[in-house]
Amino acid sequence: MVHQYPEFDISSGESVALFLVPDSTNQSLTEDRVYEESFQLPHVFQRGQALVGITQKQHVTHTHGGGLVQQAGFFYTSYGIYGVLSSYDLNTALGGVESLHGNISSATDYTVYDFKFSADMHEIWDFKRGDDIDVLVQAIRRGGRFRAVVEKKDGSRQSSPVEMPYYWPDQNLVQFQTKIEFFPSEILDEKRMTETLSKDGYPLGENPGPITELIFNNVASTYLSLFTDGRYYSLGQVKPGTFLEYENLTIFANWRVNEE
Repeated sequence: MVHQYPEFDISSGESVALFLVPDSTNQSLTEDRVYEESFQLPHVFQRGQALVGITQKQHVTHTHGGGLVQQAGFFYTSYGIYGVLSSYDLNTALGGVESLHGNISSATDYTVYDFKFSADMHEIWDFKRGDDIDVLVQAIRRGGRFRAVVEKKDGSRQSSPVEMPYYWPDQNLVQFQTKIEFFPSEILDEKRMTETLSKDGYPLGENPGPITELIFNNVASTYLSLFTDGRYYSLGQVKPGTFLEYENLTIFANWRVNEE
């Protein structure tokens, strides 16, 4: 089994994917043939050296010849746990559903479980450096694609693609709204997860089976609304109209400074 766990800093803004080769002898997996796969992880969280990547919930779970099952997403961690998450969106949350269903499995299901990093965007703005927002305005006007990496006051980092950028000329301010996905907040806490699941042989015990039909009650989201003046808010601050402060914000784009 080849497991390559990263020791890196997501503030570099790299895109992250996971390359996987399932263990064809594992009876808990659906295929008994050798195959290879990869997943893009658009949302990445880092606490210390623990990495958690979250896919979009666009995977169509089905059996060809057997029917459709559900639309789902995945999460993968650097501490030996991955999982499947049921479809859950903002409309679900607004409808009063406060829990998310999912399964947890061990990285030992795979003979290769390898995070891949790609520097496919360019750093164009950094809050701590005191960069002028003019470069952001230019990138917005060019229809640029953005990724935001925010360092929070507790030292944790989040890297997410931007859904919508705004330029507010009257305030000389740029705002970035990240794309939204929902996930159980527990998976960001390596110590809590590994201690809770250790009785089941996790994370890397001998032949730990999947833990199915879990109900996660602490649902979090990737959504952030980030401003270039040091403020931001998440879904929890929308109704009260309050703000939080970040430690640093770095913006990456598919457009280089001074590029024609």
